[in-house]
Amino acid sequence: MREEEFEIRGKKYVDRNGELCRLAGRFRGTRDLEERKQIAQEYAKEVDRLIATGLWDYAPNFDEMLPHEYMPAAFDEYWLKK
Repeated sequence: MREEEFEIRGKKYVDRNGELCRLAGRFRGTRDLEERKQIAQEYAKEVDRLIATGLWDYAPNFDEMLPHEYMPAAFDEYWLKK
C-alpha cells in the first residue's frame, strides 16, 4: 500500500488511512448485508494492522470510517488511549 506524507502546522505525518478509506467506500457502495459484514471484517483486520505498527498517529476522518455499529472495538480502545 502506498502511504503519502503531508504536513500540518510544520509537523509531518504519513497518511496510513488509505486502505480504511477504500474499505469504507466499498461498504457505502453496497446494501448487501453479507458483503457489508465481510468488508467490516477486512476493516477490523486493517485497524489491527495499523495498531500493531505503533505508527498510527492520527484518527481517520468520517469518510474513512464505517457506521458506528460496524466499527471494531479495537478502534475505540486505541483512540481513547491516545
